[in-house]
Amino acid sequence: MLGREDDACVFSVFVVPERSSNLSSRSSFRHIMFVFGDSYSAIPGTEGSGSTWNRFKKGHAFSNAEIVPNTTRSGGPTWNEFLTGCYEGLPQDCEPQHLFNMAYSGATVSRRLVKVRWPIIADFIQQVRLWKTKVVPNITWTNALVMVWL
Repeated sequence: MLGREDDACVFSVFVVPERSSNLSSRSSFRHIMFVFGDSYSAIPGTEGSGSTWNRFKKGHAFSNAEIVPNTTRSGGPTWNEFLTGCYEGLPQDCEPQHLFNMAYSGATVSRRLVKVRWPIIADFIQQVRLWKTKVVPNITWTNALVMVWL
C-alpha cells in the first residue's frame, strides 16, 4: 500500500524527437537527458547550490556548471546520475549520455498551488522556463529523454 508521500509523487517520461539547428554557436550532443523535479532528482552544481545544479545567474553559468558528486544523504549518486553515468564534472563532457538537471530541492509543481519553503526555490513551472531560456538556446541534440519526478 502506498503512503501519503508516495501518492503525491509524479513520475513522467517523455521522449523528445530529433531536434536540429543550423546555429554553429551551440554545443551539439547525440544523447541527452533533461531532468525536472524536487530533492529526489536534484543534484548540486558549482554554479548552483546544495539544492540545484545551476541558478543561471552568470552569462557563462551554462557551460561552466560542474556537477558536484556524491551529495545524497547516503553519500552516493542520484537515480539520474546512475542512469546516465554522469556523476561529476561538466554535463556536456559526460559519456555515454549527457545529463542536464533542472530539478530543485524543495520544488513543488506550482507555487500558486503549494507555497515553496524559500523564495529562491524554482518550482516545476520555473524549471521549465529556465530550461527553455537558458539550456535550449545553447545546445542541439539528436535524442533526448525528459524525466520528471515530483
